[in-house]
Parts: sequence; structure tokens; C-alpha cells
Amino acid sequence: MSFFELIKTKELELHQPDVRANQSRLFKLLHPEFMEIGYSGTVYDFDAIVSQLNEESENQKIIAEEFEYRELSPSVVLLTYKSAREDENGVQHRLAMRSSIWIQEAGEWMIRFHQGTPTESN
Repeated sequence: MSFFELIKTKELELHQPDVRANQSRLFKLLHPEFMEIGYSGTVYDFDAIVSQLNEESENQKIIAEEFEYRELSPSVVLLTYKSAREDENGVQHRLAMRSSIWIQEAGEWMIRFHQGTPTESN
């Protein structure tokens, strides 16, 4: 698996309902100093995002495409992509541009920062 595919796979893992509800898995994927600026503009820290993901009742499919990868340093990667939520009728909503910063510490890649910016179309 390429370096890019590894980071993309970890990002996509965070889109899965079973992972979002699995606190021990989140602790391995999210850096302890994680911060997110969400789609709504709300800022979340590690504890807030883990709590929100564990309580998430929405079981809508997350569509992610057009991934781009930029190595900022040997241990820091910027991943950008487009996303949408898809409801049970196949209707997409919450279209966004996404960016994540992944860092490698002690041989493990963890997401350190994430931002979702609303957009009108993907």
C-alpha cells in the first residue's frame, strides 16, 4: 500500500459508522490534541469530537472523492477531498470541501486537524 493510500484508508475509516461509534478505535486514529472546525463552523477538541461521534444517530453514507495529498514534511500530510452525505433515498446533502492534517508519531499516523467547509456543489 502506498503512503497516500494508507492515509486515505485511515481517513475513510473515520467515515464508517462502526468506527465512529468505537471509542478505542477513535483513540488510535485521533491525535490527543485533535481539533476540528466542523461543517457548521463549530470548533471541536478531542473529547468533544469523540463524544459527538459516539452519540451520532445519523446513519447516512458519507461519499468522499477527489482526494489530493500533499506531504508537508516526512511526518506531516495534508489530505483534501470533497464529501457529501447520502440519505436512504440517494439524495446528497451537506456538500463540503474537507481538509485533514495527519501526523506520524512513534510510527503511527493520527489525524491532528480536520476542517469541513460547506460548498454548493461537488
